[in-house]
Amino acid sequence: MYRALRISSGAAVAAGSAAMAYTYAKTSAEERQQRGFFTSLLPVAYAQDFGSFLDKARFSGPLPPALAKCRYNELMPQPKNPQFTCAVIEFNVPGAKNGGTDKGPNGHRIDTIPIANGVIKTGNACEIVKYYDTKHDEFAKYVTKFDAVIVRINPGQLSQGTMPGTQERFDNLMNDMLKKGKLVWSSPDVQTKMGAKDALVAIKDLSCGMTDTAAYYSAADLEAGFKKSCAFQPRVIKQNRGS
Repeated sequence: MYRALRISSGAAVAAGSAAMAYTYAKTSAEERQQRGFFTSLLPVAYAQDFGSFLDKARFSGPLPPALAKCRYNELMPQPKNPQFTCAVIEFNVPGAKNGGTDKGPNGHRIDTIPIANGVIKTGNACEIVKYYDTKHDEFAKYVTKFDAVIVRINPGQLSQGTMPGTQERFDNLMNDMLKKGKLVWSSPDVQTKMGAKDALVAIKDLSCGMTDTAAYYSAADLEAGFKKSCAFQPRVIKQNRGS
């Protein structure tokens, strides 16, 4: 379990003990009582402490469960000898606050750092890479070094305040990566077919769907159907594409 960490001091330090020790040191007695510190299986890790700890120790292979279950609010240090390299690709809409309505104050989507850290916790490397329409060739050269990419760009964003043809150039690049044996999640083809919210209607009767999901394609249908469903329980309403 603990072979995944190389401790520079040479001392045999248990990763689980380190995780608990760091957490204990950063919390007050009241916080520890509220969190049920001694009984919790998922202690909260503080990114600065663990980032420093992992950066000094480095690691090869998946992190031990005691560390992997901890919460990190910043991107974790990359592993020393990753088997695979991955990137989470984002795009900031020019001139938009935070880079778009899907982003937080840090300029990232709320799930970007957790996704990247999830990959890192498996012992593989994962960077966060921004796409700029004005630097397409530079991006294309850089991104081909990765074994896989996770595209977290809302449909339609690459057409907002960008040079003409940006979406097509980006899609062609992703398709070229697929042809070279790289993995792209999700591919342009999948985004085209499944990116619209009516895809949720198509799977509503599967085990992963919700049977009361509906799509409305006219104002009259929306008024009639949505009022009925709202009378039943609170609803979530979204446009067909985008967030």
